[in-house]
Amino acid sequence: MPMYAVVFEEGEDLKGQTYSPFLFRQLGEDAEVTVPHGLSRAASAALPGLWYCLHLPNTVYQLADSSVTLLKLSQQLHLGHQILFVPIEIFDQEHCAGFMAGLDPVLAVCPDGLAEECGRRAEALGFAFPPVKYSDMSSDSIREHWKQIHKRYRPEVEYLGREPQLTRRLDTAPMDLPRRWLARQMGDDTAEAQINSLEDLDSLTARTLHEQALLSALARLEREGVGIDQAEQELPRAYAEARMHIPVTLALPGVAPAYARIAYDTALRSRGRPLSALHPEDTWSPEMHLRSDELVERAAIEFVATHQALSQSGIGFLLPSVPPEAFVALAELERHFSGTESGASVRRLLDRLNEAAKPLWSQTLIEIIRRAGMLTVFTNFPIGILRMPGDSAPLSARIPIAYRPLIPLLRTIQEELSPAVPIELNRNIRVLVAECIPSRDPVGQLSRIGWRTAREIVHLEASGITMNIVEAQSRDELRRAIADEMPHFLVISAHGALGNNSAGLVIGDELCVELGLERPPPVVILSACHVAPRGTGAVSITDLLIREGVRAVLGTQVPVDVRRNAILMARFFINIAVASGQAEEHPTLLEIWHRVQSSNAVNDVFAAGSQSLSAWGRSLMPNGETVLSDFMLNRSRGRLRPPHIYEDTETVLGEMADDQGQGARVRNWFRKPGYVPESLFYLFAGMPDRILISTLLDRTQGGTSPT
Repeated sequence: MPMYAVVFEEGEDLKGQTYSPFLFRQLGEDAEVTVPHGLSRAASAALPGLWYCLHLPNTVYQLADSSVTLLKLSQQLHLGHQILFVPIEIFDQEHCAGFMAGLDPVLAVCPDGLAEECGRRAEALGFAFPPVKYSDMSSDSIREHWKQIHKRYRPEVEYLGREPQLTRRLDTAPMDLPRRWLARQMGDDTAEAQINSLEDLDSLTARTLHEQALLSALARLEREGVGIDQAEQELPRAYAEARMHIPVTLALPGVAPAYARIAYDTALRSRGRPLSALHPEDTWSPEMHLRSDELVERAAIEFVATHQALSQSGIGFLLPSVPPEAFVALAELERHFSGTESGASVRRLLDRLNEAAKPLWSQTLIEIIRRAGMLTVFTNFPIGILRMPGDSAPLSARIPIAYRPLIPLLRTIQEELSPAVPIELNRNIRVLVAECIPSRDPVGQLSRIGWRTAREIVHLEASGITMNIVEAQSRDELRRAIADEMPHFLVISAHGALGNNSAGLVIGDELCVELGLERPPPVVILSACHVAPRGTGAVSITDLLIREGVRAVLGTQVPVDVRRNAILMARFFINIAVASGQAEEHPTLLEIWHRVQSSNAVNDVFAAGSQSLSAWGRSLMPNGETVLSDFMLNRSRGRLRPPHIYEDTETVLGEMADDQGQGARVRNWFRKPGYVPESLFYLFAGMPDRILISTLLDRTQGGTSPT
């Protein structure tokens, strides 16, 4: 696979430097970072080169004509551009060998002033072509590089041509550049869309969705073996029946006001500007890094969104910044949870949050999400707990969501460009549960009961999964247990703790926000309260575990009941075991979690409602089944719509109560005191969509339908 390098000058001694997520002092006006998302001005000099690389081949498959089936299946493969993003001071074998392993170094890109040194270092590292400096980058140079790369990899096949022209508008590039890449392979117009207004953006969206539907239809016809002579006749039928499950990448900027007050002094804070959906000056330039903080941050955020969208042949979209009032409302909602909150009060706070976030919901966003198969969201705001207009349940009930933190922005770019080979977990899955709450603690006692019960359920119903429970009353004990067990899933049962604008775990008697794992497991599940709050912008252990090398972290925004959490996680592991034998249904960890999370609504109703409601759920129906069992096995089948999962659950349960002559009383319990949709206050951060409960072969050879 071709690899590119974009180098910049750090301008200081990098030896011995370590990254710390914590601010030990408020940054002042002389700080060399952009506000409010935190991109170092030195690193921003790489932006012109990073964008240039997105116009070069990401794989050798782009160098020749591909079938529509392969184009559709590529949406599952994450074929991102491999870009080494590195200061020139460490552009050498010692520091770069790990990234370059298994890749073919092709081209380095650098500012003009670094061309000579970059050339020497690139040659020593074995790069195939001389570096290109910023002043030489153009659509013509893109064309020449495509030809050179084609000659290097595929000289035996006819050159496809139709190279992408250098992007002008960056604000629409997350949608338009992947569209142009797809159009290039399908023989359509590859010209950049001309955008001057939101109406033009709507037109681009409609065109993009049409082309994705056409891809799905043609892939279906190809899979069905329809010949060329019949394809034109069958296309309208296939187009009408096309099921679009498009990978969608959203960039949702914005910083919690509480975080900004802690991070930046007044003068520095005044430089920050909210980002709009479009900005006419947001264009590619070899000097884009010299612009205002607003435009530099836009270019960086749009880059990660475009890189991710291109890797999945999907759609990317930049939303306007989260309104400050939405962060304030979210912080109040997160503070409200104490274990004694009523469902009615939580609903009122959710309504307030949705009202504050209304400006985010453009018609463009709604149309994209309606056709999305999953969302990757670069943000520090939990968009999943918002309701899309017309829905009665939060967005996380409608669609799987993977979160990527956006602060600090430099780290976001580094994480997006880190190699992320898919992990296959399809047999002999090891789960380690670390009990970190002292056994004398009442919550610790409940936790042990809950997880022992969960282990019994998993071992009884989930073949292929082993679950071990260990005591870990210190960080060292936890690390040793991980080294001994080498689990695929690590569950940490601990108290969550908030303080000094950080959210961590109490392990034994120690507050930990960083764990320092030497060999981190692929997945960590934090069975703890409020370890992923977002309202105040707290530094969270959920995000920091991603930076320690964990591929995916499941955390909670609010306090959760330890017993309900254990049973929910048992359902999760059972579904993983089932999916390992039925990969065509739920091939990724993210999809399995979404199924478990959204189908847990009825358990939220009974477990988080009043004692009377819980007791009624255990009562018997005329057929001898409990209300809960009859609901799950019989009455709810085909009745529950994900965008209205709680509303539909109430409707079905109300009908069941009518059969018992208790309809009015049960419906009143739904509202007073009500229940809390606890299952939807979980966040999956990182790359759970790249953890496969199947093999890659299953996914690309019939495991998943290409329509």
